[in-house]
Amino acid sequence: MLKFNRHFPVLCTLLGVASVNSAHAALVVIGAPYLGNYAPFGTSGGAQSHYAAGCEYQQIYPHNTFYSVSYKPVIINQISFASERADFAGNQPKINVATYHVTLSFSNTSSSLSAPSTIFDENKGSNFTQVFSGDLSTTLKGDGSFDLNFPTSPFLYDPSKGNLLFDVFINADTDSTGDAGFDFTTGAFSRVAKVGGDPNLDTYAHPDGLVTQFRVIPATVPEPTAPVSFAIGVLGLSAMLCVSRKRCAANSL
Repeated sequence: MLKFNRHFPVLCTLLGVASVNSAHAALVVIGAPYLGNYAPFGTSGGAQSHYAAGCEYQQIYPHNTFYSVSYKPVIINQISFASERADFAGNQPKINVATYHVTLSFSNTSSSLSAPSTIFDENKGSNFTQVFSGDLSTTLKGDGSFDLNFPTSPFLYDPSKGNLLFDVFINADTDSTGDAGFDFTTGAFSRVAKVGGDPNLDTYAHPDGLVTQFRVIPATVPEPTAPVSFAIGVLGLSAMLCVSRKRCAANSL
């Protein structure tokens, strides 16, 4: 009968240690600047956000845009947006300090890019996950750089299981010191939003949205046999330690 020595509990804890992915983070940018747009993060000087408190907003990104990083699942840990280079009158926006009060979530979605539902809940997948909730203050430079950066809880996204849904809920009006719109694109993905940011008005779906940058890390997915092989190796090592210990004990008699 095999007996386990005192080293075995320590070795067994190794079974619960996940492998660490040493790959560097990559940036995935979706969309090219076309115009500026206020929904949902735009602000008006010294006043409120153009997208009202209590409103929800969604963007749906095509799954194949993430294949530049990996055909396998990736971990998303930041989403960013670029304050526009010029306002609608062609004037260069002034530097604006803004504080956002939002809840952000991700999920896979079965909704198509061409015809997403105008009912927000119908676009949410079974893995709908909140990745940020609270306040974020930032300085918007108005130069087209990605200066609105939301660090998110790591979200495992598998492109093979559908498009990516990004969901924004505005908890309170944005506080700001100046005007700010964000780089807007068309044709790269789609969005679902409230008309004028009014929670009492109907939603609309359009093939456009804010230019977006994701920071992602390729996810390491262990081979199915790896845990089993590792467990066998640990048991074998423990057995060898047991035998060695018994031999030492016998030789000392």
